Amino acid sequence: MKYRYADENKIDRYIRSAGKTFLAIRFEDLLSRAEALDDTRLRYKIIEEYYQKQIGTFDKKIEGTAIRVNAARYIIAANQVLFALEEIMKSKIEQSIKNKASETLYKIKSGEIVLPKLI
Repeated sequence: MKYRYADENKIDRYIRSAGKTFLAIRFEDLLSRAEALDDTRLRYKIIEEYYQKQIGTFDKKIEGTAIRVNAARYIIAANQVLFALEEIMKSKIEQSIKNKASETLYKIKSGEIVLPKLI
């Protein structure tokens, strides 16, 4: 995956665009499929899959899911996944969402989930 610089303000916008619930629930899966996010065709398949199986969020149109996936992709490409997860954990949202973010963060820090290599 190609590195894309994004400052903290931009990352905050990406977090809002994707939605904290979406990121907490989907980050682990998206990280395991990071290479597919760079391929337009494969990324669209992920978008379709998430749209058809919406968990924790609801998009009336597939374009809403595309915005969420692309915002998450930009967070990953900016190497700001840990920051995003920490922001989710500090948020005033459901405890179960905070717990999922914490679980994903733990898996990254323990090496169970490996962040993609950025070039």
